[in-house]
Amino acid sequence: MLSREKTSIKEAILDGCERALARHGYRRMTMDDVAEAAGLARRTVYLHFPGKEMLVSATMDKVVANTQRAMREPLENGTGLESLRGMLMARILVRLRQVGPFHESFEEIWNALYKHSTEDYVSYFEPEVELLVTALGKGIEDGSIALGADPRTVAEILVRATNGFMPSNFSRAEVASAEPVRKTLETFVDMICRGVASKQPAGIGDRRRS
Repeated sequence: MLSREKTSIKEAILDGCERALARHGYRRMTMDDVAEAAGLARRTVYLHFPGKEMLVSATMDKVVANTQRAMREPLENGTGLESLRGMLMARILVRLRQVGPFHESFEEIWNALYKHSTEDYVSYFEPEVELLVTALGKGIEDGSIALGADPRTVAEILVRATNGFMPSNFSRAEVASAEPVRKTLETFVDMICRGVASKQPAGIGDRRRS
């Protein structure tokens, strides 16, 4: 019971952090702002998170965890190609929904919390790359996907390509009215899926392996 209550308070603080970021931005936001947005005492916020950087880092971790959870769902059903499409849509739409309200602070958050190196960039998105590798492998196995490169390389390219649809790349008005962004993303993902879709008639892949 106590554990569930503690988790509930932590979730309330993280939700409050999202609202405070949307209202004040990363640089101007204080722990008092978070406490007010969460409807909790300042002391309660500090008991769970000693400082702003740790709190915002946990908030971003929550976004990433929700994204990865949403990306796993399409793996359960359909062909590998259908799973890939659902995963590429999910990794952006979840972020638009969660990060959208404070997307103008995203660059500040990134500069404050994450280093600017290729190694760190790859590490940050590594779990999503691995999920896409799984979808690509599923598609190769069921014959819905044919690749001209290894799945790992293709997955990294897909992450970098769809990163162009991250909330920080759109204006406040575009994020507030997410439907046009979603439609453009849908068109882009459809183009990607047509590019990796298997063109082989049924049975050719089996004959090559025999």
